[in-house]
Amino acid sequence: MRPSSDYEKLTSQVDFLGNHSLASDMRSITLSSSVIFKVLTGIIAIAFFVVVIPLVVWVVWMLRERRNSNKRKQMMNSANMFVRSTPVPGEKIGLIDQLQMNG
Repeated sequence: MRPSSDYEKLTSQVDFLGNHSLASDMRSITLSSSVIFKVLTGIIAIAFFVVVIPLVVWVVWMLRERRNSNKRKQMMNSANMFVRSTPVPGEKIGLIDQLQMNG
């Protein structure tokens, strides 16, 4: 079946069920043939893929990096507190600095 015949069948079923105004509205839906409208829709679609999606990915990545940075700081603070309260060999104390990646 063609999509248009399916749509016609749907509108006739809606009309048969008694919702004449909805069936009439469904029949009056047409796509615009305006070239300007099609170009504008294309530009919006391209902008969505080029700008919006990368922006959302970047924001999510930055939130993840901030969370990871906070976790590294917490681990470093915990390690420093442990070193202050527990006798630890000097060569092990230098390993705490490895937690300071990008932070």
